[in-house]
Amino acid sequence: MGNHFRKTRQREAISHAFETTLRPLHADEVLRQAQADVPELGLATVYRTLKLMVSEGVLAEVKLRSGATRYEPTHRRHTTFLYCDSCNKAFPLEASSIHESVAKHAADVPPGFQFSHCEVTFVGTCAECVPTVSEKRISTH
Repeated sequence: MGNHFRKTRQREAISHAFETTLRPLHADEVLRQAQADVPELGLATVYRTLKLMVSEGVLAEVKLRSGATRYEPTHRRHTTFLYCDSCNKAFPLEASSIHESVAKHAADVPPGFQFSHCEVTFVGTCAECVPTVSEKRISTH
């Protein structure tokens, strides 16, 4: 964690959640994972710690279509994601060719528009949810 944080079991458990997961996490996911190390950890502590870690530059906020803010370490900052409509999980995608293509069109923006960056989200169903979604479709017909 950042240099200004006092080390606590709770903060270490929250940091560990990000070290062991390679995708952006929302606060509820951080809580569930961190409670494996600190069972008494509460959601308010998770939110406070996430806010501190963002202000310290350790974590970056990831905002996707679901509206729930997710977080990932700044050293792994992604701008392209696969998003599961069923479970609302986000998975980072290394897609430099997509960003190169978008950058070519950056000149097409309206006059005066200040282009800063690009974020791309592909929406679908993750492997864990595919059987569940297929079962739901079959049972409703």
